[in-house]
Amino acid sequence: MSLPMQPSRWRFFAAPMLTIAMLAVNGVAVEELPDGFIVTGMGGRGVPGGGLVEARHDHRIAMSALVMGSAARAAVSVDDIAMIATSYPAF
Repeated sequence: MSLPMQPSRWRFFAAPMLTIAMLAVNGVAVEELPDGFIVTGMGGRGVPGGGLVEARHDHRIAMSALVMGSAARAAVSVDDIAMIATSYPAF
Protein backbone atom coordinates (compact mmCIF):
# COMPACT_ATOMS: atom_id res chain seq x y z
CA MET A 1 0.00 0.00 0.00
CA SER A 2 1.48 3.33 -0.99
CA LEU A 3 0.16 6.39 0.82
CA PRO A 4 0.91 9.99 -0.13
CA MET A 5 2.89 12.11 2.27
CA GLN A 6 0.62 14.37 4.29
CA PRO A 7 0.86 16.77 7.24
CA SER A 8 1.42 15.17 10.65
CA ARG A 9 -2.23 15.59 11.64
CA TRP A 10 -3.16 13.32 8.75
CA ARG A 11 -1.15 10.50 10.37
CA PHE A 12 -3.72 10.29 13.15
CA PHE A 13 -6.40 9.44 10.61
CA ALA A 14 -4.06 7.26 8.53
CA ALA A 15 -2.98 5.08 11.46
CA PRO A 16 -5.53 2.31 10.72
CA MET A 17 -4.40 2.14 7.07
CA LEU A 18 -0.75 2.11 8.11
CA THR A 19 -1.44 -0.63 10.65
CA ILE A 20 -3.23 -2.73 8.03
CA ALA A 21 -0.30 -2.30 5.64
CA MET A 22 2.22 -3.14 8.40
CA LEU A 23 0.42 -6.38 9.24
CA ALA A 24 -0.26 -7.43 5.64
CA VAL A 25 3.32 -6.92 4.44
CA ASN A 26 4.42 -9.26 7.24
CA GLY A 27 2.06 -12.09 6.34
CA VAL A 28 -0.75 -11.41 8.80
CA ALA A 29 -4.28 -11.90 7.47
CA VAL A 30 -6.08 -8.59 7.89
CA GLU A 31 -9.37 -7.42 6.41
CA GLU A 32 -10.11 -3.72 6.02
CA LEU A 33 -13.65 -2.62 6.90
CA PRO A 34 -15.32 0.78 6.45
CA ASP A 35 -14.98 1.44 10.19
CA GLY A 36 -11.88 -0.53 11.14
CA PHE A 37 -10.26 -3.86 10.43
CA ILE A 38 -10.25 -7.51 11.45
CA VAL A 39 -7.01 -9.36 12.19
CA THR A 40 -6.93 -13.15 11.99
CA GLY A 41 -4.70 -14.55 14.70
CA MET A 42 -1.67 -16.63 13.75
CA GLY A 43 -1.92 -19.08 16.64
CA GLY A 44 1.19 -21.09 17.41
CA ARG A 45 2.56 -20.42 13.95
CA GLY A 46 3.42 -16.87 14.87
CA VAL A 47 3.83 -13.90 12.55
CA PRO A 48 5.78 -14.79 9.40
CA GLY A 49 7.53 -11.40 9.21
CA GLY A 50 10.02 -10.62 6.47
CA GLY A 51 8.32 -7.40 5.36
CA LEU A 52 9.47 -3.81 5.00
CA VAL A 53 7.13 -1.46 6.88
CA GLU A 54 6.60 2.10 5.63
CA ALA A 55 6.25 4.05 8.87
CA ARG A 56 5.46 7.37 7.13
CA HIS A 57 7.20 9.29 9.95
CA ASP A 58 4.81 7.85 12.54
CA HIS A 59 6.64 6.60 15.62
CA ARG A 60 3.63 4.48 16.64
CA ILE A 61 3.78 2.44 13.44
CA ALA A 62 7.58 2.14 13.55
CA MET A 63 7.57 1.01 17.18
CA SER A 64 4.69 -1.43 16.63
CA ALA A 65 6.53 -2.99 13.70
CA LEU A 66 9.72 -3.38 15.72
CA VAL A 67 7.86 -5.01 18.62
CA MET A 68 6.08 -7.35 16.19
CA GLY A 69 9.45 -8.15 14.63
CA SER A 70 10.86 -9.23 17.98
CA ALA A 71 8.49 -12.22 17.89
CA ALA A 72 8.24 -12.79 14.12
CA ARG A 73 9.77 -15.81 12.39
CA ALA A 74 11.70 -13.57 9.96
CA ALA A 75 13.11 -10.11 10.52
CA VAL A 76 10.75 -7.16 10.15
CA SER A 77 12.32 -4.02 8.67
CA VAL A 78 11.16 -0.43 9.03
CA ASP A 79 12.01 2.16 6.37
CA ASP A 80 12.81 4.92 8.88
CA ILE A 81 13.08 4.85 12.66
CA ALA A 82 14.60 8.30 13.27
CA MET A 83 11.31 9.73 14.56
CA ILE A 84 11.32 7.28 17.46
CA ALA A 85 14.26 9.07 19.07
CA THR A 86 12.26 12.32 19.17
CA SER A 87 9.42 10.85 21.20
CA TYR A 88 11.06 7.86 22.92
CA PRO A 89 14.86 8.24 22.94
CA ALA A 90 15.38 5.17 25.15
CA PHE A 91 13.32 2.82 22.95
